Amino acid sequence: MRRTNRGAYHRRVRLPPSPRVLVSRTDRLGDVALTLPLCGLLKAEAGATVVFLGRRYTRPVLEAADAVDEILEWEGGTAADAAALVRRARADAVVHVFPRPALAWGALRARVPVRVGTARRWYHWPTCTVREPGGRRGSALHEAQLNVRLARSLLPDVDLPLDALRTCGRLTPRVPVPAAVAPLVAPDRFTLVIHPRSAGSGREWPLASWAALVAALPPDRFRVLVTGSAAEGAGMADWLAALPPHAHDLTGRLALAELLAVLAAADGMVAAGTGPVHLAAALGTRTLGLFPPVRPIHPGRWAPLGPRAEWLTAEAPCAACAAGGPAGAGGGVCACMLAIPAEAVRARVASWAAEAHGGRLATA
Repeated sequence: MRRTNRGAYHRRVRLPPSPRVLVSRTDRLGDVALTLPLCGLLKAEAGATVVFLGRRYTRPVLEAADAVDEILEWEGGTAADAAALVRRARADAVVHVFPRPALAWGALRARVPVRVGTARRWYHWPTCTVREPGGRRGSALHEAQLNVRLARSLLPDVDLPLDALRTCGRLTPRVPVPAAVAPLVAPDRFTLVIHPRSAGSGREWPLASWAALVAALPPDRFRVLVTGSAAEGAGMADWLAALPPHAHDLTGRLALAELLAVLAAADGMVAAGTGPVHLAAALGTRTLGLFPPVRPIHPGRWAPLGPRAEWLTAEAPCAACAAGGPAGAGGGVCACMLAIPAEAVRARVASWAAEAHGGRLATA
């Protein structure tokens, strides 16, 4: 990692040799995936044992994370509950990546020596020993860079170029592809995973565009796997039933650990700004994220991060988003997403197939 002379702009905290650092991020899959580069830097640059405090449903991702040594689960509770949990980490430092009042007070009660949080939460002023300035919503930095910046007092002086973080948060599946699904990732064709829904975490590409993409991929060269939750599958039942035979419905059929295995075994993955697109990128799979050009959910902040990750977006916000209409963190389809053409996505996938199979599977 290239070093720089920017040490004057923040206070470096002295940690003991081989420190134990608790990284607290108790939100969603994509947020956790984009916190893993910070974990990788803490291990590589500070020699830390990384204990990750997350939600129970994210455990399979944390178990697959090369940079996470131990896992604690938080499903809510009082500051006293949090203190009891944090004591189990035996941490020399805690980084509150996702601020939560109970966890901030709990870390104080647990007497963690170094407690790092954003200065933009009032409860971090009495509970944190290091309060980093600056907000996220208007920042030009990527989410992974913002996470590293929050913990910079624990790290040697390092630059934050995004390329330097692409391989710091790798995932490795811990379970095999389920036997019933294994034939669908056979090497006879290019296996593309698509994840049409976002569970409300981002803007969605319309189902008509997904159908156009699937129809444009020749069935003798491509196999398409549709993933999502059981509820998402039920909401797309008519659309799924109308797909051609080379598209296979896996919605509701995969546990999270199994989804990681399938994403790692697949040749490529396309999704909008939702957790699985970040998981695929961290697994090293060819990944294409589809985003609106609207802050704070634009690709500059939330693009998938990995050695083979890419993104597409519309050239400009739609009229409603430009006027401040549907912009924000909510899901759904807007004209920004409609403006991403299926042909552009097909062309990217075709280029992947040409790369993966020496041109044998490229489309016209």
